[in-house]
Amino acid sequence: MLGFQARDFVFKELLNAEADGSILLVATSDLLGYEHPEVKGIIRADIPITGLIFKALSKTQTHVTYITEVDLKTSIPQWVLRVALKDEGK
Repeated sequence: MLGFQARDFVFKELLNAEADGSILLVATSDLLGYEHPEVKGIIRADIPITGLIFKALSKTQTHVTYITEVDLKTSIPQWVLRVALKDEGK
């Protein structure tokens, strides 16, 4: 066991359908007056920005763009990141 502490996230999201049919989903924890108090013993992580763009290529294919920035409020060893993210972008 690596000994990571529990984390929670509080964020707001926006879902929007564009005129071209694309669907945008954007979430952030920045500039929030947190409506949910922090819990003792759990670290409140931040999501400065994250989002998905869904764009139909055809009736059976969709192109998805995924952008994320997350601050877990800790440092993560490089080997853990390599294992956890080895399939990202495939």
